[in-house]
Amino acid sequence: MSENRISVLGAGAWASTVAWLLAQSGRSVLVWAREPEVVREINAEHTNRRYLPEASLPATLRASESLTETLTGSEVVLFGLPVQSLRDVARQAAPHLRGNEIIINLGKALEHGSFARPAQILQQEIRQCQVFGTLSGPNIAQEVYRRVPSKAVIACTDFMKLDGLRQMFDQEFYRVSTNPDLTGVELAGALKNVYAIMAGIGDGLGFGENTKGALLSRALNEMVKVGTLMGGNRDTFYGIAGAGDLFATASSPHSRNRRLGEALVKTGSLEAATKSLAGRVAEGIETTRALQAVREKLKLEMPVAEELYDILF
Repeated sequence: MSENRISVLGAGAWASTVAWLLAQSGRSVLVWAREPEVVREINAEHTNRRYLPEASLPATLRASESLTETLTGSEVVLFGLPVQSLRDVARQAAPHLRGNEIIINLGKALEHGSFARPAQILQQEIRQCQVFGTLSGPNIAQEVYRRVPSKAVIACTDFMKLDGLRQMFDQEFYRVSTNPDLTGVELAGALKNVYAIMAGIGDGLGFGENTKGALLSRALNEMVKVGTLMGGNRDTFYGIAGAGDLFATASSPHSRNRRLGEALVKTGSLEAATKSLAGRVAEGIETTRALQAVREKLKLEMPVAEELYDILF
């Protein structure tokens, strides 16, 4: 990949971490954020305390409220947004893209109503571009920023671009593998959030590691069952993007989906549990709704996912 500027749409914890990851390796990165105060803080103080506390951002990372400014001249555009708002922002971004940009998704969810994966949404809304991909894996933002050894997977629609993208993200503490199975990588990342909520419910109820081990083994079985029927490769679900991400998200105290499940037990309602996340989005909520519709359509027995749907809705 050349050293042209990289655009990151979104300034949440993971989008900001990926922007930092790229900028601290010397690349020019421009972040688009909706909140004027976040833009001012990134540019003036080189911090984003709301989403990435204690992080010091490189001077090569700047922010803007303007999509036009953010996207003009970019070679790679990363969409680090909640998937339920992805289509709207992609639609707004499309007129500002030439068509030769590489579009990379950072989100992990299925769109409610359409069951679309993030890359599918981006392909539908940004028709002039040809290369779409996803970065995924067991990547807790706070751990990556602290340079905890981490692993990720990059997948995209053009096999010839994979190694260049791998090199763009790859660092000593953040190792990236390539995977041609874009469908499986995205499905694995989305589905694991469903089961992380259920793991959080177990934590909230005071259950132990025995319970979680049993739960996650059944969860992985359900992910493989539905994911392969939706077009993913079985091996992907047993790899970094599947089992690896499932185990990390179901266990980390920083996982929003796990914390949501824990908060459900404490508060007794989805509304109150969601508010406890202080504006951060647990993607597993809407993915649980989408998965229920897929399960019914395919007539699949998925008792863990079905039970969570009943709890949430």
